[in-house]
Amino acid sequence: MLDIIIRNGTIVDGTGSPAFMGDIGIRGDRIVEVGRIAESAVREIDATDRIVTPGFVDTHTHLDAQLFWDPYGSPVCWHGSTTALIGNCSVTYAPVRPNGKDHLSGVLESVEQISVESVNAALPFNWESFSEYLTAIDNTPKGINMAAFMGHAAARVYVMGDEAIDPERHPDDKEKKELQALLVDALEGGALGVSTSRTYTHMDPQGRPIPGTYAVEDELRAFGEVLGKNGGIFQCAARLGEGDDANHTGTQEELAWLSDISIDFDIPVVFSLFTGLDHGPHYHRMILGWADEHRARGANIRPMQNSRVGTNLFGAMNFLGVRSAAWAQFNQTPPSERMALLENADFCAALTNISEEAEANFAARFWTFDERNLDYRRRDEDLIANIAKANNERPMQTVVRLMKETAGQQIFVSGSNNGVYENIKDILSYEHTIPGLGDSGAHVKVMTDANLTTYLMSHWVRDTGLLTLENGVHRLTAGATDFFGLKDRGRLVPGQFADVNVIDLDNLASEMPEYVYDYPCNAGRWTQRARGYDFTICNGRVMIEDDKHTGSVNGRLLRYQQ
Repeated sequence: MLDIIIRNGTIVDGTGSPAFMGDIGIRGDRIVEVGRIAESAVREIDATDRIVTPGFVDTHTHLDAQLFWDPYGSPVCWHGSTTALIGNCSVTYAPVRPNGKDHLSGVLESVEQISVESVNAALPFNWESFSEYLTAIDNTPKGINMAAFMGHAAARVYVMGDEAIDPERHPDDKEKKELQALLVDALEGGALGVSTSRTYTHMDPQGRPIPGTYAVEDELRAFGEVLGKNGGIFQCAARLGEGDDANHTGTQEELAWLSDISIDFDIPVVFSLFTGLDHGPHYHRMILGWADEHRARGANIRPMQNSRVGTNLFGAMNFLGVRSAAWAQFNQTPPSERMALLENADFCAALTNISEEAEANFAARFWTFDERNLDYRRRDEDLIANIAKANNERPMQTVVRLMKETAGQQIFVSGSNNGVYENIKDILSYEHTIPGLGDSGAHVKVMTDANLTTYLMSHWVRDTGLLTLENGVHRLTAGATDFFGLKDRGRLVPGQFADVNVIDLDNLASEMPEYVYDYPCNAGRWTQRARGYDFTICNGRVMIEDDKHTGSVNGRLLRYQQ
């Protein structure tokens, strides 16, 4: 007898092959049969009119700390993902010297806005090496699978101490060997590879670009050499379009050295590609063209991009970033007491009393966000400036009025560094793009982008047809597991681990974001649920049923190619 049979579903097996009708048989943590199954099971799931897919892979998260206090891995778990990758962007909690945890926690807070207070209250820091950190993850109950990169910034601080941040300080031969040894230890422990950050936007608490930002090619190639010998992936928050000249020399050089590392050491390279509000369509098209040129000469280099418009969320639930004494008082008031402030006419007048320049700037950059906007399209009628004009009021009067009318539930949004819908459409159409950059676990006070999987399936597959059903599922499953070396996952075939979704594609949708206080020390964050996931199964156990978590914590630490 089998443990679970999923019957009569439209099976999209992750390989990219055409969908077909059939059953999935699960015994223990593995898929044992696919097709028409005569055998019975302890539990049978009717998947009539549903698609059945492998569990999705969220390829870029920062759940590195959260996994120690939130075994479910929310909000990733709500969106069909059974595996999450951590340790991205060069910032990790290991390797770490016994007296270095405060420094690493500070860097993570500065770069990814992960609360130091929450981290220090919840992380045991019973590790020093990265392999010991992986052991700690392995021993921690998890609702989803986790796989991790070692962060370059952490390794640099471990080897070079306070000098690691100096842009003019580069490791000598002895220090390079120490950096390599740290990566060897991480890889032997099962790390996916190494992550590094080159962007100037990732800064430490003192406002300085984090360690490794100014690393010269020789230091980065030292990591490539280790990856080539031991196997592993090079992940990079690349420096693209930052401080560049009119010929985009810096961007071309960045892609060239990334590609050289891939070719010379025969390793996969993935780089983050954003579509900022200030970037025209030529920007990403040039990058993809240059990437193709490097791929033609043998580079295994691929861009990663979020499948939807990046969105920063503000309002009475968290805070509103307006610089004035009244708004500072409002933001510092406990959320349960803020609506009382809005009943005071004098205080409301003070909230609207900001400079004309600041008010105009806010009105031109912020939109309202509600159920209509869950397609993440920017609409002119939702721009604060236009709402104010239509109601014959000043923009800040509009903001205060909407807060009062919605009992503080009105969300105001601004664009982020992935802000252009048409550009996202372009990049997703590129066959080598890896969907990712949801950043779950990071920036939690202003964003929640983990619904990128739900959005890709509902918007780009179902609603627009940009991606076929088979291609969309492949991108989120076998396409990811193959690239990142996650063995025996990503396909619905016998012998694979039983990470499975049963999805009501017709009704698949994201819910409205909500602000909750469930981090250690009562810290707040944005999260977002979904509907349409009838079942999500992780390693053979039902994790999500009818969009609700069952309490199952059957996730595992996944080790590269193991």
